[in-house]
Amino acid sequence: MSKSPRSLLVLTLVALAVLGSGLAQAAPGAGAAHYEQGAAQLKQGQIDAAAGSFLAAAKAEPKNQVYVQQALVLRRVQGLRKFVATNDLSKRWETSARSLHLFYVQSGIPSLAVELDTIAHQRMQNTTSAAWLAESYLETGQNVEATNLLATYSEKSPHLAAYHAIALARLGRMDDAQRIAQRAVPTNEAEPGYLFDLARLSAVLGRSPQALSFLQTSFEKTPAAALPFSKARAKASPDLATLAAQPAFAEVLATESKVKQTCSGGSSCASCPNRGGCGK
Repeated sequence: MSKSPRSLLVLTLVALAVLGSGLAQAAPGAGAAHYEQGAAQLKQGQIDAAAGSFLAAAKAEPKNQVYVQQALVLRRVQGLRKFVATNDLSKRWETSARSLHLFYVQSGIPSLAVELDTIAHQRMQNTTSAAWLAESYLETGQNVEATNLLATYSEKSPHLAAYHAIALARLGRMDDAQRIAQRAVPTNEAEPGYLFDLARLSAVLGRSPQALSFLQTSFEKTPAAALPFSKARAKASPDLATLAAQPAFAEVLATESKVKQTCSGGSSCASCPNRGGCGK
């Protein structure tokens, strides 16, 4: 059965939590070698090879839900990649591209995100595609490219202003970064991703208390299934490195989600008793 764009996005987001926890949970067994090979291939951006390895792991241990989920996730990713590569711009194309963007960034393969987002921005030419590409540039350390892109777009949204200021700060252009950062204003309705980026921005500007506050609120607004990924990303973020040695950082990392759980955590949106209640 084909998935709707929204279901594909929800499934991908839920799958990210599986990817984030699965590497640590997988126990040695008949499929372990295949699984480890798949994990290594995924980190290198070898999607098709990783899909084959995870499928082999699942076949070797069909009762291992980690292996089965990973195989399912990569099969969905392959489907998204094929759809994006062979179809023209449409609402479904945008949703599929967004799912892939999230998967690439959260899985630690931002080079694939840059390739995807470059194409998306060529087609869409709007603040949404600019945000995807800017995020990918920052993840790959392409700060000059991010700055050049956002020189045109950062006035159009607070989130883009945050990305622009982060890139400028990384380049040592602190006065410009401080100026642009004034546009990055938080709101009560701010989404967790924006709050996370505000934490990064505050940290690179030397505003540690503010950074910790934004990070904590971001975690509180993040669904529980995705929270391990967000915390792992925070610990690995070079922008937040100045906070890592502070006892308060460890306290913030202990923050729990305040989002009401609606996802059943299963592998199929079609059979989920809570389908339709996932929101974004």
